[in-house]
Parts: sequence; structure tokens; C-alpha cells
Amino acid sequence: MLTGGLHQCPKCKGTGVKPTPTSAQDFISIKMEAGQTPKDLPDLNNMLVFKAPPTETLEFQNKYVLQLEKQAHQAVFNSQVFVRTQGPTVAGERVTDQTATENLNNMESVYDALDPFTEKYSELWREKTTTFAIIAGAKVDQIDITYDFPEDYKLKTFDYLLSDRKAATESGAPSYVIESIDDDLASIQFKSNPVEYQKYKVKKRFHPFPGKSFDEILLLLASEYVPEYSKVLYSNFDMIFKELVDETPNFYVILNSTEQKNLLDKKVDEYMQRIKPPQPVITPIRTNLEAV
Repeated sequence: MLTGGLHQCPKCKGTGVKPTPTSAQDFISIKMEAGQTPKDLPDLNNMLVFKAPPTETLEFQNKYVLQLEKQAHQAVFNSQVFVRTQGPTVAGERVTDQTATENLNNMESVYDALDPFTEKYSELWREKTTTFAIIAGAKVDQIDITYDFPEDYKLKTFDYLLSDRKAATESGAPSYVIESIDDDLASIQFKSNPVEYQKYKVKKRFHPFPGKSFDEILLLLASEYVPEYSKVLYSNFDMIFKELVDETPNFYVILNSTEQKNLLDKKVDEYMQRIKPPQPVITPIRTNLEAV
């Protein structure tokens, strides 16, 4: 348009619209007449609107499928321990600490559901082995085959076992119960590292206070009914085994338990002599006093 009636507008070049982009994108230009305000322009929503498909149906179907999965696990195992996990949300549902604790105690229901399957598996294995033994020439009365699954199928994860250990410690369970949980934890922790698992078994065999809590060990260290050997071994446990490995690299792997025990006793005796307080030297005092 003209400015002041004499000059052409340098922006619109007399077209009355703002210059458009020079790229290939689509655009719509609206000429603004003199005296118009932005309120006088047409609503852009009435000119160009992007419509998205409704997602409520998809969300409903997704939640419905997940709910069916939970119900299926509940029907088979009488538990949802394989569905919910310890975390902030599962399928949009927040899992509280109470729910996680309840899941930790539902493994017995899972074991009960698996029991018929394991019994049938054991039966089939015994029948198959018996058949092969008969074919090989063995007599039926000479065949005695035992194949059974333990009552604990070891399906608990590392986190589950940690919760079990904490509960066993707080409830005052016997040390051998806590020790068995420690064995299960070690079997999971060192599953892919048999050398480290062997080290764990050796250290556990010679640990002076297996399964004891820290407070119990403190009482034992202060007790006069505990041998000095056990106190020295526990107080210097890691350093003693480090020196044993430095002196005998095959300590964990090749040596048998008797040889390991002999080397350990020798090393503990060295530590006992090393930390033994020196005995005071008492020098007799001569006097010139005569008996009265």
C-alpha cells in the first residue's frame, strides 16, 4: 500500500499482505483492510484444524489385557508374584511397600501350584530310567531310582532373599537358618563366577561366627568363653586370607579342606604371637634388711 499517499510500502510492496516465506511450505495469507483489528480476522481454528483419533478405546483395551494377565496368574498360582514388581508403577498402578511385602510372602502359593507338575515330571523320569535299565539287562527288583524335587524350588530373586534375611534376623531366627539364606544369596550372586563361589564356600567353612548378627558377634568377642583363636581369626579375617593367597595361590582351588585348615591354623598362630602383648620382666630386688 501507499504511505502518506506518495510512497509504496517497502514491506508489502503495495499488496497489503506481509511477505510470505519462499520455501515449499503451505501457508494462508489474509489481507487486512484499513481500520481492521486482529479481532476482525477469521478464527484460524475454523480454517485449519488437526484432528487426532480417540485413544480412550486403546487405553481401555490395554488395561483390560493386563487385567486378564493378572487374573490368569492369580488363577494358576494363587498369587500375582510374577506380575507385580517392586517399582513406582506397574501397568499404570502404583505398587506400595505393603503390596511388595505381600508378594514376597506368596512364593508358597507358587510352590503349591508347581508341585503337581514336579511330581509328574519325577514320575516320568523314574519310569524312563527304569525302562532303560531293564533294556540294559537289569532286573526289576534290583532297580532303585530316586528322583524328587525339593520343597523349595529356589525361585526367589536376590531382592526376595534379602528381605527374607532381614526378616529372619529381626525375628531372632537361629543362625543356621540365616546361614542357609546366605548360601542362596551367594549362589545367585556368584552364579556366573564359579571361582568366587568357591572362595565364598571356603571362607564360610572357616568363619568363626557364621550366621551371627553384628551385635551378637560383639558380645562374643567380649566374652571369656570364646577361644582367643576365634577372636583373632574374626578380627583379621580378610587380611589372613589375603596373606594365605599371597603365599599359596592355589589355596582356594586345589588344596583340600585339611590342608587349608592346617595353613589357616598356622597363620592364625602367627597373628596371635604377633599381637600378643609382651610380658613384663620382673627383676628381684635385693635388700640389706635383716629380720628383726
